[in-house]
Amino acid sequence: MTETPDEELPIGIVGAADSLYPGMRRVLLVGRTSVIVHVEDDGIFAIENSCPHYQVPLDQGRRKGSYIECPWHRWLVDLRTGECLHNPRTAARQFEVRREDGFVKVVGSTKLDGPVAHSLG
Repeated sequence: MTETPDEELPIGIVGAADSLYPGMRRVLLVGRTSVIVHVEDDGIFAIENSCPHYQVPLDQGRRKGSYIECPWHRWLVDLRTGECLHNPRTAARQFEVRREDGFVKVVGSTKLDGPVAHSLG
C-alpha cells in the first residue's frame, strides 16, 4: 500500500489542547468520515463513528467506561482501539491524533496498526 503524504490527508480539529478534559467526547468530520474522539487521563483517542456491525453512529450510544455501546444491537466498541468486544474480528477504524500549535487534530490515514493516541500533557 502506498502511503499518502501528510499534506494530502484530511484533518479534523478537535479543539484547543488546554480545553480538553478526561471523559470528554466529541464528534467531528475528517474528510467525509465521521469520527468520535474520546479523551481519557492517559490520552486522546479517535475511531470511526460507525459500529462495525451495521454502521450505526456510535455517538448515539451510551458510554460504558472505555467502551461505547451501539444503540441498535448493544455491541460494545472500545473507544481506545476500535475493537468490538462481541466480535474481535471486526473493528471501527482508528485515526491518528496529533498535538500541533496548541491544537489537537485528528488525521485521516489509510491504515493504522494498534492504538494511536496523544497524551493530554
